[in-house]
Amino acid sequence: MNTEVSQEVQELHSADFEKGFNHASILADFSPDLLTEIEPKNNPSGEYFDGFFSAKELYNEQRKENSQELKAMEDLRNKSKERDNELER
Repeated sequence: MNTEVSQEVQELHSADFEKGFNHASILADFSPDLLTEIEPKNNPSGEYFDGFFSAKELYNEQRKENSQELKAMEDLRNKSKERDNELER
């Protein structure tokens, strides 16, 4: 019986984590500015908040990677334009 209860508790915790993660993911898709403004105050605890802030962290990492990739592409484009300008001379 104890294993059944602990399994139910674990499922509830992972369901809360999943809800928090999904809610943050929805914010990232539809209101990324709002997501970036939300900060944990008073050290919220619980599976929901763990999931929410895990998704927020993942979003921030992906945004940083995308920014770096865009900068690299922009640098390549600028180098190509410089080369084209030199060839025209």
